[in-house]
Amino acid sequence: MDILKLVSAYNQESSHTNHIKESRFTQIPETSSKIQYNTHVKMMPSLLKSILMTLDPMYSGIPEKERRMYLQQRVMEMCSQIDESRETSYDVYQFHSKKMRPKMIQQNLQKSIANDVNLLSVLYYLTEYYKRHFVIVQEDGYHKTCIKPYPVQTVYYSKGHYSVIDKEYEHLPELQCTDIPLSIDVKGIPYETGLKAISNYPVAELKKMCESRKISLHDKGKSKKKQQLYDELEISYLCN
Repeated sequence: MDILKLVSAYNQESSHTNHIKESRFTQIPETSSKIQYNTHVKMMPSLLKSILMTLDPMYSGIPEKERRMYLQQRVMEMCSQIDESRETSYDVYQFHSKKMRPKMIQQNLQKSIANDVNLLSVLYYLTEYYKRHFVIVQEDGYHKTCIKPYPVQTVYYSKGHYSVIDKEYEHLPELQCTDIPLSIDVKGIPYETGLKAISNYPVAELKKMCESRKISLHDKGKSKKKQQLYDELEISYLCN
């Protein structure tokens, strides 16, 4: 089970999220302050560009003819920071060392800015970079993409284009993760959780671990399968 499938279930079951009152557009912890960002309604074929255009504080002050070059330079800076300031630009995010490798992130950022390729790994990196939960909203539903209690920022998607704008979505149904308008190049949890690979655990041990963390062993009256127990343990270790 991928993280996109678990996001909804975790948010529904978590006692933490049940006590947070969501506003029209954002869910902001009391200790957080709202980040001010530019408001652009232009639809872009690139999710990366759309996010940078909106959240980068310098973008609105750049002359129109220089903005394309500026976005390319910003991505190159982000890639350089991963190498030169690894502790604050990669290690602190606690990404899974195999699923979200530094080199992979750098390559995908460059691929996205050059060719308008929209990848889930890039969205995961931007989630940590800007400390935002990007909810992708379509006309027929929405996709949650983060299990951390970051402030929500909606991204509107339509006909192959994206725009980072405030968009109501609570009245819409949550869509299947397989229908998310991104190339899914990362499977499962993108973060390190401290657990070994699933093959290292017999079912009986996973059940004991789940019980110790008060995770139910049943789902709709049926015993959960090994993969589901493991996935929910990863969520538990990551969020608690």
